[in-house]
Amino acid sequence: MMMITLETNVRSTLAVGRHVKELGGANPNSSAPMGSPVKLAHATTETISSVVAAEITRFTSDLQIPPSHVAILVRHREVRDLL
Repeated sequence: MMMITLETNVRSTLAVGRHVKELGGANPNSSAPMGSPVKLAHATTETISSVVAAEITRFTSDLQIPPSHVAILVRHREVRDLL
């Protein structure tokens, strides 16, 4: 199987791209818009779904950000599965 390496993240804002790079992702596109700062949220397995739901509500209701402009990144499949 041929392996292809993504060298430049062309979809994210610079703020998100820089954070993803810290997690082991591709370099951010230097011409990307800055975007909003990345906010890290900490939760337990018992509270993660309510913490993420509260953040999504804050983005979509309080800040009027369209849901299509919100990304939730998790580091582990087990956490993703709790959402």
